[in-house]
Amino acid sequence: VQRWFELQDGQRILVTTPSVLVGYRVEVYRAEGTTQWYTAVIVSYNEATRDLTVTDDTVLEEHNEDPCIVQMRLIGDGGT
Repeated sequence: VQRWFELQDGQRILVTTPSVLVGYRVEVYRAEGTTQWYTAVIVSYNEATRDLTVTDDTVLEEHNEDPCIVQMRLIGDGGT
């Protein structure tokens, strides 16, 4: 139950105040492709589009993701 509460808190922050999460690590759900989840670091937030720019750990490419549309899970900050 505690883990579920932590997950819900992370989702709330991703949707309501994502700008404070720059530097945090996330898992991002990808509907297409063979790998459904990828890990990334949040590098910026665009207030106009509400997109987070994340750098995919596997291919080191940047992706723009809307946390209101794409499922994301916080997995820690840049130091962990």
